[in-house]
Formats: sequence, C-alpha cells, structure tokens
Amino acid sequence: PGNNVYLNWEVSMFVCEKGSFNPHLTGSNNRRTIVRTNYIYSSSTGTWNKSWYWFDGTPQARIGHDIDIYAYYPYIANKTFDPDAVPFTTNQQLDWMWAKPVRIENVSTENKTVPLKFHHAMTCIEVRLSTRYTSSIDLYQIKLSDAQSKLVSSGTINITNGSLNYNSSQPSITISGNNYTNRLPVHRDDNNSYLSYSFIMPEKEFSEGDLKLTFIYDRQYDNGWHQTPGLADFTIPTTFTDSEGNSVSVTKFETGKRYILNLMIDNTDLIVPLSFVTDDWVTNDVNLKI
Repeated sequence: PGNNVYLNWEVSMFVCEKGSFNPHLTGSNNRRTIVRTNYIYSSSTGTWNKSWYWFDGTPQARIGHDIDIYAYYPYIANKTFDPDAVPFTTNQQLDWMWAKPVRIENVSTENKTVPLKFHHAMTCIEVRLSTRYTSSIDLYQIKLSDAQSKLVSSGTINITNGSLNYNSSQPSITISGNNYTNRLPVHRDDNNSYLSYSFIMPEKEFSEGDLKLTFIYDRQYDNGWHQTPGLADFTIPTTFTDSEGNSVSVTKFETGKRYILNLMIDNTDLIVPLSFVTDDWVTNDVNLKI
C-alpha cells in the first residue's frame, strides 16, 4: 500500500498505409512496443486502480495521412511477416492475443490516441498442481497427449480477424516447468497453494479417453549419467464435477475460454482430481498515443 506496481507487456504493432500491409514509415511494421500497466493503491478506498500507457517503442504517423493499425501479443523479435500470417507455437506458455484493427484517417494531433482491444486467439487448459503431503517433488515437464494425434505444434494467426491456420497432426505437446521454483506445494483448502501451468493452443474437440496428461518430475541421475524421472498420468474426462458440486460436460475446449484443472499428487504418485472450473478470459483494452 502506498506504492505503485508496474507490469510491462511487449506487444507488436503494425502501422500500415490505409488498405494495405505496406509500412507507413520505415520500421513501423512488427514494431516492438512496451505497454506498461500501472497499479496505484488508494488508501482512501483500499483498492488498486489500473491504468495503461506506452513505455517504449511508441508508434509514429505522419500528420494528414490515412493509416491502418494492427497489433498482437507477445512480440516476436527479428521477424518479417504480414499481419495475416503471424507465426505461433504451442510449446511455451504464451498467451497469444490479437487486437481488432484500427483505422485512422487524416492523422492529426487531436486523433492520435489508438484504442486497442486485445482478444485471446486460443483456448487455455490451466493445470493447477499440488501434493497431498509435504514432499520434494519438483515438476520438470507436462505432456498433453491426444489418442487421435490431432494436436497443433505451430501455425499462423491472422491478426486482422483472429483466425488461425495450422495443421493438427501432432500426437502430443510438451511444456516445461516455470523458470522459477517448481517444488510442488502441499494442497490447502483455505488458500491458493498450487503451481500453475498452461497449455495455450487452438480450440480442441475431444472424446472420452482422447486426452491424457503425463507429469514428469524429480529429475534424478542413475549412476551420474542417465535421467530417471518420476511419472504420473491423468486422463482428462468429458464429465467433471465443478467447484460447486455440479456435473459439467465438456467435449470442446473453446477459443477465449480457460479450463482450470485442480489436480493433486497423492502419496502413491497418483493424480487426484480436485475440481474443474471454466471461465472467460478477461479482454484487455489499451489506449496508445502515436
């Protein structure tokens, strides 16, 4: 309380000539722009107020010109591509987003603010993992397998409308543990005691028994040379009991929705489902000045 909290987001912006993908100025396409979220604590209300503003890489435009502006997140460095084919991958926990295009005609000092509204391009399966008892389990990787071999490893996003282009032919996707500690905490009913990992990918239809999570943990060495990881599996069902005790049927992970699996490793190294939650991701509005 009393201090400001800042979060920086590296977005990319394309400032193009009206009606084309041609750069409006040299370097104005796929331009790295850092947007800062500023949280200010109000002692009078006891709440945090949020504001957005650019921090670095401010886009520029010529007075009197007509321009189209496109944007996506996260920024991909040192790449040349058009807004209709931004490359993505699913082997990282990256929240791919696109902004509805903005057209500014007759740029002036009065209309230099760009209202951008970012949308999620994919679905999210968030795995919240804990243990039943105090342990020394360190998560290394989580593998999502599909019995139909119809997962996606890479593709492109059309950030003019959010459509995806990809080949769904992969049997599995693997994500690594977070860069900080991966020691799994003991589950507590009264607090948020878990580590969170996310598969962010194109929307996915599935049937009972199709999707399985394999947890790889406790990387050890056999005679100093070979890794001997611990393994635990969990098959994602199509019918869940949600956090309120209701039965929920899910056969498709939809774009723009997050599916939260609360799982726990018990003392026999089995994965125990705790609860299942579905929610809509929050869409972010950002105003930038050019």
